[in-house]
Amino acid sequence: MRQDLEIAGGMRRSSISKQRLYSSRSGHKASLNPQFFWFMLLLLSAIGMGLVYFKKVPMSKQNFSSASSISPKILLLSLKQGILQNRRDFSMPISWFRGFEKVQRKHGDHAGPEQMTIYFPTNFPIDLFMLKTLRTIKKNQFKVIDCRENLKTKTTSLSFGLGNRTVGQILFREDNNLPWLDVYVVIIVDDFGYYDDETVQGFLDLPYPVTFSIIPGLKYSQQVAQKAIDRGFEIMIHLPMEPLHSKIERNGYTVFVGMSEKQIRQVINRACSQLPAAKGLNNHMGSKVSLDRLTLIRLMKALREKGLYFVDSMTNPTSLGISVARRMGVPAVRMNAYLDNPQSSLGAKENLELVIKKATKQGYAIAIAHARRETLGVLQAELPRWAEQGVHFIPMSQYWQLVKLNIRG
Repeated sequence: MRQDLEIAGGMRRSSISKQRLYSSRSGHKASLNPQFFWFMLLLLSAIGMGLVYFKKVPMSKQNFSSASSISPKILLLSLKQGILQNRRDFSMPISWFRGFEKVQRKHGDHAGPEQMTIYFPTNFPIDLFMLKTLRTIKKNQFKVIDCRENLKTKTTSLSFGLGNRTVGQILFREDNNLPWLDVYVVIIVDDFGYYDDETVQGFLDLPYPVTFSIIPGLKYSQQVAQKAIDRGFEIMIHLPMEPLHSKIERNGYTVFVGMSEKQIRQVINRACSQLPAAKGLNNHMGSKVSLDRLTLIRLMKALREKGLYFVDSMTNPTSLGISVARRMGVPAVRMNAYLDNPQSSLGAKENLELVIKKATKQGYAIAIAHARRETLGVLQAELPRWAEQGVHFIPMSQYWQLVKLNIRG
């Protein structure tokens, strides 16, 4: 790590070009107004004095900004606020930060440096956060004066200041007792497309990358999909499939048992045309289709042609979907739990805890939720809490990258 940061400066050069004044019609010189003449004379005199100043005064003594007039206390407060802002990018809880609430002491000529401490767990990517801290120090017009690592105390000290004067010191201290799970969880939210209301907007406002699973062919399917994409979310197709007992949509976007290969391909093409940004799909209902091997073979062939992955929603506990998909060469995985299953005695909060416990065993887990107001409330409250304990919420497509890396699974 570099122990100081160099700030390169530059200065723009300007030139003045003389112009002749002509009348717009005759092409002859225009007569000059006396007031205009004296105005131009004063302007040229001022420019001339400025050029003399730039020529005679050394560059190091020229002050082009008000940075030197800003007190160290204000700069330090801005630095602290910047570092606290950075913590959100790493889901670091505020309890890890000490001495960042305010500027603790006056900064006279003989005042000591401001002391700040950042605690972090053993497997936390502190190097990345330290790099961002260095950039924030530079942005706030400080320079790094000293940086030392003590392997015995597991502490790195970073001193910064103005000129040769140390203004503050940040201690990065490892703490083995801090919780940091370092696991990955995918949350797929089903049933988008029926509405575009406040609940949908609430999911769009989530600061974590849940995956929007959208039923094709509904009134608001494309509208919600575009909003999700615009907000940086990933979408997938929530494809209706024939159930054993319940009713299902019959709008040309549903797979039924007994469909020919051509008919299923048409359904998939139709769904992909309406939701072209989708990278995969999971089944909406489908407890009957998931038991019919021939229909599944035809379905997986169509998915393979489109390069789509398949997530088995496990609407039937004896589903053949995963085994057929893998034999057909389609990336496939079954979800681990429903967060808001009405048949479960547990609520969404408790089910999320079970999903995370599953993730601690294998490194990652997949949960399915639904676009409901109650579920949204749980996610708004619980995702930040778990993120601060090292749970990384990722979109579905990143799951396949973890599989390739063989993250504890």
